[in-house]
Amino acid sequence: MSALTVPPRPAVYAAPPSGLPAMAREWLIREGVRLYRHQAEAMEHVLAGHDVVLATGPSSGKTLAMALPIVSALAQDPSARALLLYPMKALTQDQLRKWTALARALGVDGAVGVYDGDTPSHRRPRLRAEGRILLPNPYALHQYLEWHHRWAPFLQGVRYVVVDEGHWYRGVFGSGVALLLRRLGQVLTRYRAKWNCIIASATSGDPQLFGERLLGRRVAVVDRDGSPQGARGWWFWDPDRDREPSPFQQAVDLCRFLVREGQQTLAFLPSRRMAEALAQAVRGWPHVPSPEPDPGSARGDRGGVASYRAGYRPEERRALEQGLREGRLWFVASTCALELGVDVGGLDAVVLFGYPGSVASVRQQAGWAGRAGRDASVVYLPQDDPLHGTSSADPRSSWKAVPRPRFSTPTTRSSPCGTFCARPRSFPSRGTSFSSSRRKRWMCGPWNGPASSPPPPAGGPTPARSVPPTRCP
Repeated sequence: MSALTVPPRPAVYAAPPSGLPAMAREWLIREGVRLYRHQAEAMEHVLAGHDVVLATGPSSGKTLAMALPIVSALAQDPSARALLLYPMKALTQDQLRKWTALARALGVDGAVGVYDGDTPSHRRPRLRAEGRILLPNPYALHQYLEWHHRWAPFLQGVRYVVVDEGHWYRGVFGSGVALLLRRLGQVLTRYRAKWNCIIASATSGDPQLFGERLLGRRVAVVDRDGSPQGARGWWFWDPDRDREPSPFQQAVDLCRFLVREGQQTLAFLPSRRMAEALAQAVRGWPHVPSPEPDPGSARGDRGGVASYRAGYRPEERRALEQGLREGRLWFVASTCALELGVDVGGLDAVVLFGYPGSVASVRQQAGWAGRAGRDASVVYLPQDDPLHGTSSADPRSSWKAVPRPRFSTPTTRSSPCGTFCARPRSFPSRGTSFSSSRRKRWMCGPWNGPASSPPPPAGGPTPARSVPPTRCP
């Protein structure tokens, strides 16, 4: 077994920026909150109306750095609105609680709510008309922009757009979100909204390049993390030293050992089935501490052990997250569903069973250990796969690499066709800047009809189609 040690980092505080409203300063004094250096710097950029990328570590207070200047500005301007994009519904519900509490504390009148596919239809007109802070996800916003005329009261007042968990927007999905933000900017410009964007990402190797590719505009970067961090030990397990038990059985033994030593542990696994199996194996061990029974506990919360994955009902997920925060759960086996910044407090140890696919995901998952300046341990146990083994062969080069933004430039032909072709449906093109023929030729090829139909003659009318188009909606 090899090990790396990350030394502790002290907190670096800073005074609130001079442009922060008096009500926000009073709230900081009342709550006893001292701003870290990066929080004060990010607030200064937001108050100045700059597009900013906030790239600091997990649990460094990024939400407060964005929320306090935005909510205080909304409290001073009743016509101002804010649009917050989160990639996952579970994270959206978690952040809704924080934004709602701050809005009430600063006296912001109006609705703060989630607007996505789960929002009841009878609540949607009121949210569009009276909402001050709305939290959709990119999938929902892509559909709603086509009906922008129904959103006119909200879009006219949008001053802030927040894109959280920026490291999640990579690959083709990241390219689609980049096009979506450009389309959103076109709609807001149509409604004469003066807005700026705040992008938050805990794991980004080049935040300047990432922010400019995602947003398509110049951005200011805040990456000097002032939050405290305890000492963190990285342990790299070598399963080949003992070939008799399988890697999964070694993971079971490791998690049992950590629980026996009183370490609140979170294990990340690549599949739901493995997460359920690991939780069941640890739950059946007689030495697991048994907390007081909770009558409102979620499914799988028995004996201080649970599994966390997608597919649980919202109330079950909330109960599991609360059990982690309150310390009733000693061990949780999870898929990547907990990779995003859901607030469950600080843990003593994190076990990574298998390489999660990217350095950004490794850092995000390991960030659950040692939050709030506590010392913690991260254990990486590779699966029976050569690719996973190479990650622990040279830990320093493999785990201290710089994560890079990995999504294609939105202007290339490989960019998502659906988002690009939705743009002219929002606003019909005029002139030759973006004609229908150019759109078909550039994104969909020379002919978009059924495969059995011949292309129309040059210069002639397009024949009627008997079936819907197969490539561009």
